[in-house]
Amino acid sequence: MQRYLLLFLLSPIWGVAQIGGIGIYKFLNSAPNARSAAYGGTSMVTWSNDLNVAFQNPSLLQASMNKQATVNYLHYPAGISAGSVAYVWHRDSIGTLLFGLQYYNYGSFTRADATGEKQGTFKAADYNFQVGINHPLKHWILGTNVKLIYSSIERYNSLGVALDLGATYHYEDTSRFVASFLIRNLGFQLIKYANQREPLPLQLQIGLSKQLAHLPFRYFLVFNNLQQFDLSYSNPNSIGTKIDLATQEPIAVKTTLADKALRHLVLGGEFLFTKTFNMRFGYNYQHRKELILGDENKKGLAGFSWGIGLKISKLQLSYGGASYIPGVVNTNFSIVSQLDDWKKKR
Repeated sequence: MQRYLLLFLLSPIWGVAQIGGIGIYKFLNSAPNARSAAYGGTSMVTWSNDLNVAFQNPSLLQASMNKQATVNYLHYPAGISAGSVAYVWHRDSIGTLLFGLQYYNYGSFTRADATGEKQGTFKAADYNFQVGINHPLKHWILGTNVKLIYSSIERYNSLGVALDLGATYHYEDTSRFVASFLIRNLGFQLIKYANQREPLPLQLQIGLSKQLAHLPFRYFLVFNNLQQFDLSYSNPNSIGTKIDLATQEPIAVKTTLADKALRHLVLGGEFLFTKTFNMRFGYNYQHRKELILGDENKKGLAGFSWGIGLKISKLQLSYGGASYIPGVVNTNFSIVSQLDDWKKKR
């Protein structure tokens, strides 16, 4: 217990808060499965017998997930594909372990020299190999993910290591109230791009969820990027930017205190209609503010996400959708199965 507390207390010393375009391995903070995509990008406070919730938050690992396996596929525009696979293994003498692999394939790019002459194509991809373990303490569960991150662009490569440290509180009898604290991507580069060290996308999160006693509904609130208060960003090149006629300079956009606070908020819920069918939704205020393309009157579905969960025989199927580009919906699919269910019974 003392070792876990020491890690939490020292973690702000090791990390540097970086948002926006600064840093490397940003894919680590993307939604790795359909459930997370439907929840607005995070499932860090969902108490469920689904190993996908533990991929982002190791303190959600449970012994009941033993021998669960999952395959996830995410389709993005412009030929970008991503996915993850994971497996849970439990032994009373060791604990509950999660082994996972996450990848992003960015497709092919045209290679050209300084004069613009084409010289073929090259590829780019990111990979995350991780192992998670939990440590239950009555109503508390502590968890750690250890990540080995590999990134490749053409003939250049980068290698990094990181930790996720999580703590989750819940009632063992009903599991109706859950609270989680999570530090993600606490680490550094071992091999640097262009001989220049870049910070990892450190993120501090706090989440709360509650399942209603008399309605089949669970809601959640997640506060992201608590390591930095002001997440706002003003792009002077965006469509609709106002110009000072006297100086011909862009007029600074003032961001209110409320707007800065709301940029940390992700909220949503899940309708638990039956044990085999449910519906999910999420709203990410920061995504909505960043993904509007100039015209405030044409916001579309930016920031909103949705999905369903369906159990058919031995398979748990999930779909998650979200719009990051007007008129285009990103699709996310997940399959989870308990491998013991496939064994033939005598």
